[in-house]
Amino acid sequence: MTLPLKDADLTGSPKINGVAFAAAIAPSIAKTVVANAAALLALAAATVQNGDYVFQTDTSALYEVVDQSLLGSSAAFQIFGWLFIESSGAHAAGDLTGNARGNFALDLQSDRSDPSNVASGQYACAVSWDNKAAQNHASAFGNSNEASGNDASAFGYNNLATGAGSSAFGYSNEASGATSSAFGYGAKARGPFSSSAFGYQPWALCSDAGAFGYCTVAAIADVQELGTWAGHSTRKGAVRVHGTGMVALTVVGAASAFTAAAAAIAISGNLTRTLGTTVTVNTTTPHGLDTGSRVTITGTTPADFATTETGIIKINANQFTYANAGANGSTTVAGTLVAAIGSERDGTLAVGMLAFRKNGAALYVDWNDNGTIRTFTL
Repeated sequence: MTLPLKDADLTGSPKINGVAFAAAIAPSIAKTVVANAAALLALAAATVQNGDYVFQTDTSALYEVVDQSLLGSSAAFQIFGWLFIESSGAHAAGDLTGNARGNFALDLQSDRSDPSNVASGQYACAVSWDNKAAQNHASAFGNSNEASGNDASAFGYNNLATGAGSSAFGYSNEASGATSSAFGYGAKARGPFSSSAFGYQPWALCSDAGAFGYCTVAAIADVQELGTWAGHSTRKGAVRVHGTGMVALTVVGAASAFTAAAAAIAISGNLTRTLGTTVTVNTTTPHGLDTGSRVTITGTTPADFATTETGIIKINANQFTYANAGANGSTTVAGTLVAAIGSERDGTLAVGMLAFRKNGAALYVDWNDNGTIRTFTL
């Protein structure tokens, strides 16, 4: 039998009889058949040369000789991607080495660093490279992920989902509690059950706890922690919500009082549209805006440069762009620019915004009451 195959060549084979696809077909295209890895490494150039195929019966793996000068070592061979359908209903392709696959499992992987990194659970799924799906209905997709809890899922790079029904998505996340979830970078959901961690290195360490944001820690059951921590030890600015409904706020920084967001920001020169989609704005003084801040521009000529509460992209302290479709060119009248959202980080508050700040032992609340900053001491 030679490749390519026709449907007639497969009649009554793997799917029907439950035999290995590779075992049924690979020997017919292999120049040499060996019993095991030791016999494979014992081959010499007198038997096989570059481009020849070798079939290994104990693993049903098909190898191609890629460098006959290296015979005697595994570097001389490259495994030939193949489909393997076991009597258990498991499907495997690519690198066929490793431990047995689970009943009705799917294992499509190009390589593995350990024989246990396979889809060994029933109805488990492992796809791409060096993944382990070790329990029933577990799924591991990407690079070096492990889903070793029943119904667990690990997607991305180096994620670990060991709790039953747990999920770990992103880069180096861990979900070890039952029905726990860890998303982002370095997130850990370690509560015994139903903990959640989302963001950059948040830790949820108790049941029903949630940690969201930057290095936040939720170490009390039934508590949600949102905000920014320093080194998992000190709150910089965070909100804690208890299951009882109590809310606790941590405020650090901003010693000086806030001011109202400027009524208008002076435009330098005219607005310019390029690419038919992007308008560039230059300001005479630092605009104090960040990417994502929203602006309103009125009274422009031509009128189609005007925009209402549109998000910007900050270029530098005195320049930003916003999306606005139309003909390329410049305004003859730049109009009036107003920031729709103030930046409390830069010391200004938009209308209706409420902010807390600390100065020594005193705690202040600032509120922009329709353009007037009202301050309360707590």
